Amino acid sequence: MVLFDQLLESDLVDDPYVAPALTGYFPKVLQARYANAMLRHPLKREIVATVLTNSMINHVGIVFVFRMCDETGAEAHEVVRAYILARDIFDFPALWAEIEALDGKVAAPVQNRMLIDAGRLIRRT
Repeated sequence: MVLFDQLLESDLVDDPYVAPALTGYFPKVLQARYANAMLRHPLKREIVATVLTNSMINHVGIVFVFRMCDETGAEAHEVVRAYILARDIFDFPALWAEIEALDGKVAAPVQNRMLIDAGRLIRRT
């Protein structure tokens, strides 16, 4: 909850670059029909902060932001912004999707190791 609050206090959730976090939160049929209305949603900032926080924690762990803030002196919203840029520059969503598509095709420990290694790579980035 602390990270969520810190994101709400920053301008990151208002950055047009992260707007896809808002529209992606809704079902595809609503995205196509109401994309413009979503930008005026009264909980827009809260939805963006939730999506960004959950995505980051799911892929790099719960202590990532705290650790990066401690090691670099950066603010939480700056760490999240750097995570988003690294994620997108190296197209991690495509990698994660490929790994997740291996469900039932490779042993679970192998798949888990791939996800852990991908998380380690993005943390180092």
